[in-house]
Parts: sequence; structure tokens; C-alpha cells
Amino acid sequence: MSKQVELILGANTVITNTKCSIAFSTGNTLKFGQQLGLLWLPLDASRKAACSPAYLHEPKEWAQLDNKDNSSVWQLDLPQLFDQQDVNFLQLIAYVYHDPSLNLPAVELNDVGLTLNNGDIYYNFTTNERHVKAAIILEIYQRNGQFKCRALGEASTQGLASLEHHVQVSLDVRPPSTHALIQEAPQQQHIQPNNDARPPRQIQVGETWTGTSFAHLLSCN
Repeated sequence: MSKQVELILGANTVITNTKCSIAFSTGNTLKFGQQLGLLWLPLDASRKAACSPAYLHEPKEWAQLDNKDNSSVWQLDLPQLFDQQDVNFLQLIAYVYHDPSLNLPAVELNDVGLTLNNGDIYYNFTTNERHVKAAIILEIYQRNGQFKCRALGEASTQGLASLEHHVQVSLDVRPPSTHALIQEAPQQQHIQPNNDARPPRQIQVGETWTGTSFAHLLSCN
């Protein structure tokens, strides 16, 4: 039985199982896929976006949800990502969904726990800062033929806006309800009568929808 490793801020350790599982938890009433989102951001050697991120609403071949009804457990295929797509770093980011139309108390991110490979590695990210909207929690990288992970705690009260400029990519922070409406729009269009004076809102030509537009913005090598 392998020894459990508890990461502290700034520490790193080897990931022995490169096709790994990662489970998440929060210490409060907030839930992933409802108030909180997760994304995996692949970066190149210059720490710019290497290809489009994996989101809870948009998994990738190298980052899949273990169960679509359980948005807090991921399965990662690190060799597929790093060896085939020129990736040098993979950052895990937790963030608060942005929905300015909701007149609700502000949601803050302050506590995220993660467990790799059923307890081989675990890390609890906490912050005493107020109004945190996003945090880079973990970074996975490759050194001397081994995959390693480093515990991070870079928090932001501005959400992902400042990170977008740094990595030169647009990030999608909209809640799942927004994506559901986008998916339903074509169906609603078909069932609406032609004489409807007020058709449902649809995606306009030229309107940027991050997440599904990455293919036009970036390409993976």
C-alpha cells in the first residue's frame, strides 16, 4: 500500500499513476457545477494557453468527469495531454460562476479539498481573504520522465479576468444554466411558429461564446 502524501502550499510530489483520478470537496454549502466551477488549463513552456481548457460543462478526451451526475470527480490522462499536445504545465482552477443577472448574495471561494488516486495525495486549499472569486489550486508538470503536482494557492478577487490576459485565452465562467439555454436554443427555434413576433434569443453571428469557440481561436499541436 502506497504512503499517503499530504501536500502543503508550495510543496510537490510525484504522481505515480499517470491516468489518475481526482476528487474534490468544499467545506461549505457551495457545490461544484452549481455555484462553483472547475477548469483544467493546459499551458506551454511560456505559460501561455497550449489548447482549450477542460470545464465541467465541456470535458476533453484527456480530462473526463467520472460520472456526469457527479461533477466533483475527474479522470485525467496525463500522457495523452502532455505527450501529444505540446503541454508543459496543467493548472487546476476553481472559480465562482459569473451571472450578473442573479440578485443574490455574493458567492466566495474559500475552501477546496482535493484527493488524487483514492488518497495517495491530498491537499486542502484554504484562504482567509475576503471576496475570492477564483484560485489556481494545483499545477501538474513533467520532470525527468515523471509527472509531479505542486500545491498552489494563487487567489483572485477579480475572478479569471486578469488570468485571461496573462495566458492569452478567453475563459468561460458562465453558469451551467446559461449553457443549457444555449443548447436548447436550436430546439426552441424549430418549434416556434413562423409568425411568432418575438422569437427566443439566439446566438448572434459574430458573438463570442468561449468554450465552443476555442477551435477558431487556438489549435492544439
